[in-house]
Amino acid sequence: MITLISPQKLFSASARFYIGRGGAPPLNLAYLARALDNKKIPYDVIDTLATDNHFEIEKFEIEAHGLSFEDTVERIDPKTKVVGISSMFSNEYLIIRELILKIKERFPQMIIILGGEHPTAFAENTLKYEPEVDYIFHGEAEESLVQFMENYRASIPLEDTPGIFYRKFENGNLEIIRNERLPRLTDLDDHLPLWDKIPVEYYLERKLSLSRIGVKSMPILATRGCPYKCTFCSNEKMWGTRYVMRSIESVLKEMKLYVQVYGVEHFDFQDLSTSINKKWFRSLLQTLKTELPGVTWEMTVGTRSEILDEEVLLLLKESGTTQLTYAPETGSENMSKKIKKKINFEKLYSSIKTANRLGMEVKSHLIIGFPSENLIELIQTLLLALRLGWYGVKGVSVYVFSPYPGSELFEEVYEQSKFTKDDYFNYLKYQLINSAGARVFNPRNLIKFPKEEILTFIGNVFMVLAYFCSMIRFPRRLLNLILNPLKGDPRNPLEIGIHNLLKKMMIVSK
Repeated sequence: MITLISPQKLFSASARFYIGRGGAPPLNLAYLARALDNKKIPYDVIDTLATDNHFEIEKFEIEAHGLSFEDTVERIDPKTKVVGISSMFSNEYLIIRELILKIKERFPQMIIILGGEHPTAFAENTLKYEPEVDYIFHGEAEESLVQFMENYRASIPLEDTPGIFYRKFENGNLEIIRNERLPRLTDLDDHLPLWDKIPVEYYLERKLSLSRIGVKSMPILATRGCPYKCTFCSNEKMWGTRYVMRSIESVLKEMKLYVQVYGVEHFDFQDLSTSINKKWFRSLLQTLKTELPGVTWEMTVGTRSEILDEEVLLLLKESGTTQLTYAPETGSENMSKKIKKKINFEKLYSSIKTANRLGMEVKSHLIIGFPSENLIELIQTLLLALRLGWYGVKGVSVYVFSPYPGSELFEEVYEQSKFTKDDYFNYLKYQLINSAGARVFNPRNLIKFPKEEILTFIGNVFMVLAYFCSMIRFPRRLLNLILNPLKGDPRNPLEIGIHNLLKKMMIVSK
């Protein structure tokens, strides 16, 4: 029997300004559950986020959201032979590590396996410095997990299990072995997530979503992979650049099922790049417009602008897209080339202006602090934040760059192969405090991390300035800044911050 665990999350000060930190039904575990169920492999699921609990991890002076480590361990069935833990973000790995230590302390014979973007990119160092972790799966893991469990039950040697990293000792020397992964899944239409053992109702009852407040929402994937090779992204190592689309009929079938069974009102598309193939995307929008009127949805990761002309934007609105998040990352054409983002700025501006004219909620993501970024490139990105506000973008999030394992820029900043044990754990501690994201300035960290906190302060200032630029151009938004939080429908970080303050003051209840 295998127990799959969706682990606790970091709950930082900045989390209070962003929708989605309460979690969502774990789509990754639902896909793994389907693969295991298809082969009649016994499994259980523990979703630690399906709780209102927050707790402090004194060791790191941070707050985490989810079940306590002790409660999580108590829920593990003693018949479990293998524990599988999903680890997506490096800034949360030390939290997961604390859970791993507690599990091994209680059940020393249980095999612990990791999957997800962080261990995929950091496998060699994890296995080298963390004896509690037994195996790591790299990339898409449904089929390789099934083979691992079948081989384990049949006592077949690890050499014949695809898609894993493991340790091998020869003459007293440690070697980390990487077995070749299986080919990417291409037929996704009948491979739908299985939610039987996942507490979906917890999220629906509380109307938690990755993109909206106060709606019954479910996550969904219509595509996998991304054809682009942005140097700050780990996609290529995790998924590869092959872009796989499901049929429109399959996506619609899944969405209709959730509407009928769970009463879902909203969908969070978690695709890395939903709007790549214009013909397929237009067909998806036309189908949603016709078949699911009244249901809303959003591309939570953000979107590129190349195919979002007026025709597609109008279809987006008519099909139920409530908000659009553009992700140019930089305002510098030179930096765009450096990070291989391949942005056409004129198309970006045109698309944003059109979306705003059509009455859509528009947000945007920018990143400052890239390793090779000079002062001019930094200023160009900050000016883009103001320009986007003037064009009508209501929420400009300015993220501070943090080198992510598996990305090209990570290898540029660090030589992972030369990491000592101290290097490894110092990097994880750094990530815990300086995670990639639009953080809130914390003067207590100025001495320890001056560059990061100064950039955070600058980013915070320009996020607010961008919002006020949009209000100067569109004065009604000043009224929305008050009304949206009061109605329980905040749409950007500033409105969310006000909404949370009103909840704390008991002026609003939800």
